[in-house]
Amino acid sequence: MTKKTMKDIDIEISDKDTKIDTEQTDFPVKEFMKTFEAIDWKLWEILQILQKWDKEEDEKEESDD
Repeated sequence: MTKKTMKDIDIEISDKDTKIDTEQTDFPVKEFMKTFEAIDWKLWEILQILQKWDKEEDEKEESDD
């Protein structure tokens, strides 16, 4: 099995030039953002675990050589 390296992905979300008034929409923006932030945090935690496993695998391969 070929080892694949993970790449860092940097995404910035900004509300600086937003023309939409979130208070006037039918969509629950505040609740969505809370949920989105929770999902983002969990994905970050998963990425940290995967990077830790990748590092441990690298160290194991180096010690086997």
